[in-house]
Amino acid sequence: MIDTVRVALATATLLTTSSLIAPVQANPDCRANCRSDQIQVTPGDPVAIEVINQTSVPVQVEQVPMIAPARLSPGETLWLDFGWGTKPNISIVFWSETEQPLKAYLFRPEDTSLRIQIRPFAYGPSDRSVDILDDGRVLIY
Repeated sequence: MIDTVRVALATATLLTTSSLIAPVQANPDCRANCRSDQIQVTPGDPVAIEVINQTSVPVQVEQVPMIAPARLSPGETLWLDFGWGTKPNISIVFWSETEQPLKAYLFRPEDTSLRIQIRPFAYGPSDRSVDILDDGRVLIY
């Protein structure tokens, strides 16, 4: 009886744990408040990126290695146009000048655009970059 209970408990634990660590599937239809790897752009198609600083402090934004760091004041927007598409991968790096933790929120208002809203975060670790991979996946690091 005890062995049966242990097996049942171990099975339930394994099933619960495996469902918690299952990878998030990309959802090409996700348009607002999408999580990392839940939003997708069409691989190789041109993409316009809008970065909005929704914090109360200045934020630095850089597109490595093409664009040097740009200072975004609170409420300011930076537009980046990648007419050549997602090859090679696109990496947008950002950080707070005051070391305030930041969180990136992803939106896809149109098929050919991506909006990154940078907002304050209550605690660390902070998000530091949004990468658009050549296969169309969008990841937050």
